Amino acid sequence: MNDNPWLIAGVIDRTREMAKELGLRIEPGSYNNIEIMADNPPYGKNVMLAKLNDWATANLYLQGYRQGKLEMTALAKGKK
Repeated sequence: MNDNPWLIAGVIDRTREMAKELGLRIEPGSYNNIEIMADNPPYGKNVMLAKLNDWATANLYLQGYRQGKLEMTALAKGKK
């Protein structure tokens, strides 16, 4: 893996790894878009979560998704 944050290859590698960690998959879309897909509950099968134009935006989307997931877990634990 390329760890240089300024190289696009590093951004692509980190984005793919993050999607895999979150249980999502990244597919090429039409017109060079990047589609982030989910197959797990609570979404259902083959659901498109986002259609983005570049890898940096996809990386930011997944960071926000991960943060939201962590906050929801913390809220759920706090209500018990």
